[in-house]
Amino acid sequence: MRMNQLVRPFVVTAVAFVLSGCLAVDYAITVHEDGSGEVEASLGLDIGVLGAFAGGEIDRDEACEEFSAEFDQGAGVIAEAFDEGDICGVRISAGWTASDDAERALAGVLDDDSISLGRTGDGGWRMEFPFGDDVLGDATGGDDGMEEFARIFLSDASFVVSVTLPGSPVDHNADEVLGSTFTWDIDLFDPPDTLYAETGPVDSTSAVSVVVIAVSVLAVAGLIAAFVITSRRGRSTA
Repeated sequence: MRMNQLVRPFVVTAVAFVLSGCLAVDYAITVHEDGSGEVEASLGLDIGVLGAFAGGEIDRDEACEEFSAEFDQGAGVIAEAFDEGDICGVRISAGWTASDDAERALAGVLDDDSISLGRTGDGGWRMEFPFGDDVLGDATGGDDGMEEFARIFLSDASFVVSVTLPGSPVDHNADEVLGSTFTWDIDLFDPPDTLYAETGPVDSTSAVSVVVIAVSVLAVAGLIAAFVITSRRGRSTA
């Protein structure tokens, strides 16, 4: 399976994986200041769910091996199988080198140009992921029965997207932000039309303020310590 099939169309692909018993899908894109970056994805397969879907017992080792083999291709793409209790799957990654056109470099890695990525006018970065209007309908071919079936399995599915950009957060619709890493825990019943995140230059004023506060605290602590020592010496002399 090609790397772009993990991203285009983003949520539709996730639903397709879920319908095949894949209940844990995690994507991560990291962009560095020089325009280089990495894409990582982890897909977990629940053999029990897959067996129920197939209507019979599944050979665990064979299913895990075949699932992992689907991603073992492409120059520059690293695929690593994992087996953790009830879940087996594959972690894949690919990267690109420093570039003045990070969007084009990312598109080359994914074989897809639908994701918008670039520097902003003030020196920050912005990334946008487009989504379809009818995710379940697209994934199930408009079959009402399959769509209802998908909803049953999606109730336990996990689909998480994270993006790390250089700079400080400015604008986003993420569910969680830690530093400059934006994370979305996607509701596949009601996904957003677009995931977006934007950063600006690191706020040097804030950094200076932290240093000033730290120095001030140390200075006050030093004065208090000196006062305590002087007081003790005075009492000892008396």
